Amino acid sequence: MDKTLLLVLLLFPVAFAAVTIVLLAIGVSVSGAPSLLVPIGIGVTAYGAAYLLVHDVVIHRRVVFLPVPDALLRPWRHAHNVHHLFSRAPYGFLAPVVPAELRRRAADLGVDRTRRTVSDAPV
Repeated sequence: MDKTLLLVLLLFPVAFAAVTIVLLAIGVSVSGAPSLLVPIGIGVTAYGAAYLLVHDVVIHRRVVFLPVPDALLRPWRHAHNVHHLFSRAPYGFLAPVVPAELRRRAADLGVDRTRRTVSDAPV
């Protein structure tokens, strides 16, 4: 992986976390601060937690010791697989809706995002 891309991928969550911490700190401690700072900070934090859980744990299975119910969550992984195959929407994060044309193209390829042969489930 390119070192610049790796640096960006590592700094992305750190930058958002830093901005969120600052928003929450100002919203809580500065009198007269805009009343929306705390809800925005909470919303960004909730999105980050959902992203970590859905994207990293469920879709990519980066926490291998945590059991994930495969049959229930397979549509998310397949929608996200299409995203990786074609580098475009759908991303399969919270709404695993895949356009028919992309579903067909992915099925015709017969591979997953790592270019391994797929045989057990439809995209």
